[in-house]
Amino acid sequence: HQKESAETGAKTMALASGHWLDKDVRGQSPSPRNGHALAVAGNIAFLFGGACSIDPEHSPVYLSDFYMLTVTPDDITWEEIPQSGDVPLARAGHTLCVVKGKLYLFGGSSSPDTPECLPGVYSFDIVTLTWECLESGGVALRALGHSAAAAGDNIYVYGGVLRGNPTDNLLVFN
Repeated sequence: HQKESAETGAKTMALASGHWLDKDVRGQSPSPRNGHALAVAGNIAFLFGGACSIDPEHSPVYLSDFYMLTVTPDDITWEEIPQSGDVPLARAGHTLCVVKGKLYLFGGSSSPDTPECLPGVYSFDIVTLTWECLESGGVALRALGHSAAAAGDNIYVYGGVLRGNPTDNLLVFN
């Protein structure tokens, strides 16, 4: 049996009419994946990492590539972002938030068998295209499958699974 190929292009919804429209996408789009993180700043969406499976018989391949999707009324364009500094390890299941022109990356794993997140909190400067590993004050985000959201100058990270058990931990980064 043949595998279905991934769709390319984009669909946009006209909210007023509820109709979907096909749009052409320029640039080289990321490979098909899951477990990636996506954050939006203005008209740009940033995508980091994720995992892809060659076939069900093999372990997934974890990714550390980084893309931006720029959306204008006339155009949708993918572009791979060059990375420098403390580039995070390849991972899936992480979160990405935007605060004051910087992206913040939390958690994720690089193995399907790991019981905890990869260590480190990272910031990415959108202007200099540089990653920095931040000090977290001795508090480690360990739960896989957590959620994160930015509100004002704070990032709230909640829940997830730690060693197979759901958690209700709330971490606030500011």
